[in-house]
Amino acid sequence: MAGDGRATGVHRSAARRAPTGTFAVGAAVGALALAALALAALALAGCTDRSREAVRPVDPGAGSTTTTQPPGPDHDASPTAAGAAVPAGVSDPPHDDPAATVQDVLARYDRVVTALHGDPSAFLRPGDPLLAEWVAVVPPGAVLADDIRTDVLGRLTRGEAIPVEGGRLSYVHHAVGAQAVGPDRLSFTWCGWSPGVVRDVATGSVVDDGVAAAAGTGTVERTAGGWVLASLDQTSIDVLPAGSPDPCPAAEVGP
Repeated sequence: MAGDGRATGVHRSAARRAPTGTFAVGAAVGALALAALALAALALAGCTDRSREAVRPVDPGAGSTTTTQPPGPDHDASPTAAGAAVPAGVSDPPHDDPAATVQDVLARYDRVVTALHGDPSAFLRPGDPLLAEWVAVVPPGAVLADDIRTDVLGRLTRGEAIPVEGGRLSYVHHAVGAQAVGPDRLSFTWCGWSPGVVRDVATGSVVDDGVAAAAGTGTVERTAGGWVLASLDQTSIDVLPAGSPDPCPAAEVGP
């Protein structure tokens, strides 16, 4: 069963620093305050005690204060209300149907993987449109992308292929369950099977006609170009007799 893999470095949290210059502003205010105090002391030398009580040291941190207005109905204390940039993707809500989104990505993945195993030499043709479809569904650099490339080129080296017969998919994955785990990230469980027949390219003879049935988990993520398959992890696999039907419980609603 093709498709066992994990995505690395998909999400990295960016550490945020407090704005610089806060203490510098406070120190500047403090220096001005000291100068003001010195002048005030000379000017008020002959004043009453009450006048001296009105002169108070300026808090060095006061220069960093932006507002003293508490949050209220007309004052939102959130970064967005203050004009801060909204992180990419956060303004867009998660897809209202996670399972449909995942199934759409898996259907695209199954079509392109079926085509790659049907023509393993595609990876040797950089300008092949099939490779453009591939990078549109699996992000470059993902372990899944490397695994599939290795599998397909290994098949090419052995002189094998999985011919596409009658337009049927050689690899099928069904989304069994899906949920949003972030604004741009969905996790899911899947059930899949691989009914394609491996053949020797030179002779056409059957190399392997067993049907693999597998299950696992995965994630899809939203990028600037749309939803992509970030990971597809296989947790179990069984080999069924040749010609076995799709064993997945979601087979009736899947592709």
